[in-house]
Amino acid sequence: MNKLRNIFEILLDQIASFFPYFLTFYVICFLLSLTSDPWSSFLNWKAFNISLLSLGMISLLSRKWRLSQVVEKIKYKKRLIIKIILILSFLAYAISRGVRMVNLLILLFGLTAFFFNVNMIFVGVMPLLFLLLSVVFLLFKNDDLAELVAIYAYYSLVIVVLVQIKNFTFHKKIAIKVKDVSRKIINIKIKEIAS
Repeated sequence: MNKLRNIFEILLDQIASFFPYFLTFYVICFLLSLTSDPWSSFLNWKAFNISLLSLGMISLLSRKWRLSQVVEKIKYKKRLIIKIILILSFLAYAISRGVRMVNLLILLFGLTAFFFNVNMIFVGVMPLLFLLLSVVFLLFKNDDLAELVAIYAYYSLVIVVLVQIKNFTFHKKIAIKVKDVSRKIINIKIKEIAS
């Protein structure tokens, strides 16, 4: 009986290990179905939703996803989870408003660059690529597409400015904290020398 229980727990753990990948695939398929009609009719959504719910319920029974362990993990990653929830809520609102896929990707890039510490080289390359692409479209006499890509370059530049402002204020706070700590250390050293 004990062996059967161990086999069942191993099976549940395997399903729980697979579930995040399945959930990611589901989210990607759902986003694609919002943007194109052929994709939305390609899948059997009723079966897809039922399989997602059943795999989710089964993975909650596993050792990996027991509620006490999930709460422990959430305590350590609370800020990360809050940032991800904010990004997903912005994206969900944008999807509900019927935003184009390219605008959605730029919004996703901007939110991840703003909320996470992304290297400024990667953030700064995006507007340059859009500007270069705009020039290429102008050379090929495709003015409408060049104008659209120039708008995306402007969006990217706004993202760069916002990320720079965030980094500047963050580094300014760190500099103030370092000054305060260094003053306290100097005061302690002066008191030690004086006594």
